[in-house]
Amino acid sequence: MTALALTKRARPGRPLAVTLVDSAAIGSIGVGEATVPAILDYLTSVQADVPALIRDSRATLKAGIAFQDWRAIGQRYFHGFGLYGASAGGVGFHQVLAWLQAQDGGQDLRLEDFNLCAQMALRGRFAAPPAQPEADHDIYRWALHLDAGLFAQHLRRQALGSGVQHLDGVFEHADIGPDSGAITAITLTDGRRLEADLFIDCSGFRGLLIRQALRQPWVSWRHWLPCDRAVAQPTAGSGPATPYTLAQALPAGWRWRIPLQHRIGNGHVYASAFMSDEQALQLLQAHQDGEALAEPNWIRFDPGHIAQPWVRNVVAIGLSAGFLEPLESTGITLIHSAIDKLLALWPDDPQAPALAAEFNRASLLEMERIRDFLVLHYALSERRDSEFWRHITAAPLPDTLVHKLAVYRANGHFVRHEWETFQDHSWLAVYDGLGVRPQQLDARLARFQAADVRQGCEAMQAAILRRAEQAPLSDAEVLARALQVAP
Repeated sequence: MTALALTKRARPGRPLAVTLVDSAAIGSIGVGEATVPAILDYLTSVQADVPALIRDSRATLKAGIAFQDWRAIGQRYFHGFGLYGASAGGVGFHQVLAWLQAQDGGQDLRLEDFNLCAQMALRGRFAAPPAQPEADHDIYRWALHLDAGLFAQHLRRQALGSGVQHLDGVFEHADIGPDSGAITAITLTDGRRLEADLFIDCSGFRGLLIRQALRQPWVSWRHWLPCDRAVAQPTAGSGPATPYTLAQALPAGWRWRIPLQHRIGNGHVYASAFMSDEQALQLLQAHQDGEALAEPNWIRFDPGHIAQPWVRNVVAIGLSAGFLEPLESTGITLIHSAIDKLLALWPDDPQAPALAAEFNRASLLEMERIRDFLVLHYALSERRDSEFWRHITAAPLPDTLVHKLAVYRANGHFVRHEWETFQDHSWLAVYDGLGVRPQQLDARLARFQAADVRQGCEAMQAAILRRAEQAPLSDAEVLARALQVAP
């Protein structure tokens, strides 16, 4: 992703010589198969042929995530990539609906019913967003489920065709300048030596340059996010692919189910302090449908981030910079965002302390915002059926999340910080799904009439459900062509 973006988005008149160093002998994690809508922004920025990429990576459409058993066993909520209902008199729809429910006990009207994106997805259907939205619920986006290995191969071919040089080799050591402390060159195991002005470390958890060569420390967030292992196993698919990811809470973590064109991606993210590897695999396989297509793939990780991703002339991007469990499919979007920040701050001198400081500041804020969003899913659960759930629901929360929750509970207001990946409608999906309700509502609601509001809501609900039923069956390639790759 990074090498391709550098070739496509370099400054006019200032060409870059980009060399990609990797080895086919060293595998990748390759289990991150779900994305968020920002993936289409990246693909547009690198002028990708999205329908071709969808075919090559065996991708399917993703309109959101179904969260099963998170609030309580047997309960489900849906995080769709779209807005809810329609605001009224400047008052957000979630406030209008909460007011109506308080006025006439309208529990038959669920917030989820007013999310067109969610209602289509739950029916296995999807239609292109209207060019001229008439209400908030007409505003939605889409993303992709994809085979990470095939996705990388497609981008590699495009990058090499765009002028990226490729060295197939294994890193051995880095040469560090005695005065500057910067990396002057890297040497491969076969003796080849590569000099460069700027080195981008995309070496995954190993962090060959940022951690091993420059000794940057890792900051762990395991006290907030105790899941530290995952086991993944693909199975044969059967039937049409659902246009959403399934995230089902389990006794010591959660499992994912990601439908692709040619298989189902399955995985179990869990906390090793509360479950053994053997138990985790047994639980995953008990939930799988279809024949296993490969042996289990085990991943160990420490949720958190590198202290400073840009140090001297090295910039860490991807897993070498940080890792958060894939509950909201943020791995690829963090890579894209880091690329954007780097290009926006592109230095004339790779050792640019002010630019590095800004990159590091923004990167940390972005990671913290996502961290808080993930912690929210666990912290508000009503489950107490295992030691893991009793532990995680009693754990202290980050101060930034405490503040966000307090404000929303007080009057339904969304706190918006700098570098938020997830916008208000995403927070609302989780708040509502986990039973968080504002204690006080917008004062402007006092002038509304309950009967009129109910009539309007019922008509809107019926129209949304009718449109969802009439939408075509989801097909990522057809949608990409229809939209001419517009997100």
